[in-house]
Amino acid sequence: MDRYDLALIGFGGVNRALAEIIVQRGDDLARELGFALRVVAVTDLQAGSLVEPDGIDLAPLLSTQPQALSFAGWTGGSADPRNEWVIRHVPSDIVVRPEVRAADRTGDHLHDGVRGGGQRCVGYVAQPDVAGGVDRGGAHGGHPFNGLSSESRTSD
Repeated sequence: MDRYDLALIGFGGVNRALAEIIVQRGDDLARELGFALRVVAVTDLQAGSLVEPDGIDLAPLLSTQPQALSFAGWTGGSADPRNEWVIRHVPSDIVVRPEVRAADRTGDHLHDGVRGGGQRCVGYVAQPDVAGGVDRGGAHGGHPFNGLSSESRTSD
């Protein structure tokens, strides 16, 4: 079965929820989608960064309260978030970076691009609606994995 390695930039609400989904439903999603998800890096402004090319055990991260989470003492961990370094240098297929910003005049609701080495960068963007509320946004094409080529997948 194919596998996508993820780098999570930020470990707040969106990426923490994604990690919970991977832990709770990862096997079911792999069967449904035809590929597995594995997190190889997590960065957070408060917690620092954690890199494990063979995959991070997400359960200890999720069992720690967000305000108490620190990667400084973990194997592969650092007190420095190293967002830029993780994006540029950690081997991953997908970089997930939630964003909140106002829509520009072209109606661009999403940051979605390819970074060096063929990795896909997916950003989730919340858009203000006309009434001043927030549209929770989504992913390009309605699915965060649209547009991923088979060349960027990793086999077990």
